[in-house]
Amino acid sequence: MTKEKYTHKQKKIFMIFSIVFFVLSVVFAVAGFVSDNILSTAVPTWLIVLVVNGSFFSIPIFAISFAAFIDQSFNLRRIERHKEGESNAHSKDSVAAFIVALVVFALSMAGNVSFIIKWHIYGVMDQAMIFAVPLCFVSFVILIRGVLFLRQKNTEKYIDYADTRDGRRVRTDVLSACARLVVWGLIAAMAILQADSMTKYIYKSNHGRYDKEIEDFRRKATMNVSSESLKDGVWDYAVTDIDGVGRNQSPQLSFDKVDGAEYYVIYMVDESANNWVHWYAEKVTETELPMGANMAEYSGKQDFLYRGPYPPAGSGQHVYTVYVYALKAEPDIRHDGPEFDEPWFAGDILYYDILNVSDSSLNPHLYGNVLAYGYVSGTVERR
Repeated sequence: MTKEKYTHKQKKIFMIFSIVFFVLSVVFAVAGFVSDNILSTAVPTWLIVLVVNGSFFSIPIFAISFAAFIDQSFNLRRIERHKEGESNAHSKDSVAAFIVALVVFALSMAGNVSFIIKWHIYGVMDQAMIFAVPLCFVSFVILIRGVLFLRQKNTEKYIDYADTRDGRRVRTDVLSACARLVVWGLIAAMAILQADSMTKYIYKSNHGRYDKEIEDFRRKATMNVSSESLKDGVWDYAVTDIDGVGRNQSPQLSFDKVDGAEYYVIYMVDESANNWVHWYAEKVTETELPMGANMAEYSGKQDFLYRGPYPPAGSGQHVYTVYVYALKAEPDIRHDGPEFDEPWFAGDILYYDILNVSDSSLNPHLYGNVLAYGYVSGTVERR
């Protein structure tokens, strides 16, 4: 006999590990919730690092330990039964594993077919087939695994783990077989999602949806937008957040009323600093805003965020453009503030990721929820 793979000692060790790391996972989860929702900024940095790293390690270790504990328990029970019963008592495991493989194979192929049909409708089969072939290969690997499991039903060539070794191969138990098939199923699912994402990117790139320049937007602008806070192409210092001169008031703004528009989305970007966003208002219904609206009727609202221009000293003139979009309905994706003044929230992503059309996933030919848009630009230079 080879070294025992399943023992009560190992089962106990895995059980202890499972309990310890489950408790640690709960502790770190509670600590993270408390620091985010109760203590807020009072939480020291070292504690945040501890919670993040602790969760990163404790949850996977708990999952692995618990799976190993279940595996030990499952097979130890079988070994006990083998002592009282006949050999090869679990040859039906191979049939069960094959059935599970068929189910996983069918689900993965259904995902592949759905992927192919979707992009055939949109007329990009050439690009989609680049991904469809390897996706089908992954699915057939699952089927082959199932056939290999089924072959282990042969009692002349395979035995159960608990049987006395006599030259025959050890059959894979149903629990281990299912675990392997689940892993392959997850790989297939991730591959389908990745292929769909890449094909969508290729499609939108070919249809002018991604990587557009500011000038691409300006050429299609149809709304008139103006601001009394703009004099001779220069923004009033009151709209800035520059120390000593700025009052951080949102600019006065007037723009066309668009028929069919439910509300308007406004954002200001610093074109000289990678389109850094300074103003984002997503539920404006009037077509004229007074100067300082962020400190008056829109004060404290999470869908009206403003931080005035604050160009670094010595950086020269910065161009700040205010865009106004007339929307026929709410966007699919909402900005979940309040900390919008961050590098990731660049103006480049707003049109595609925030001002999304409600049925864009069904018909990417639609340009979106936007009925019309316009802009007004000016400069700010730090004194």
